[in-house]
Amino acid sequence: MAELPKNTRKSFRDLFAFAATELVGIRTVYALLNEMAHFGSTALWHPFSVIDDSANDGTLGRLTFSTGPHWRKPDDARTALAMLRESDEATLELLRRYMTHHVAPASSSQSDE
Repeated sequence: MAELPKNTRKSFRDLFAFAATELVGIRTVYALLNEMAHFGSTALWHPFSVIDDSANDGTLGRLTFSTGPHWRKPDDARTALAMLRESDEATLELLRRYMTHHVAPASSSQSDE
């Protein structure tokens, strides 16, 4: 990136700000998926879990540790997959619009020559 001319590469913030003009909620989806992909509270690699057993036996609960990746809640994986699918569909729609607006006119004008 340091070798590129100044201001020629957009930041993710700029790209998502532009995408949000047509895709309401895209920044929220990106933030949630980013949180799930890294070491945040909803991350896939979440080694510690607190299991609340207090309703069953009156104890405070258990602290567990795992050496392999897992979701804190089983439905988190479904949420992530649904968000990724919606993001894929939105991206394909934007690519179709881009092609229709930019690529198709350019290729038809070249074929007219």
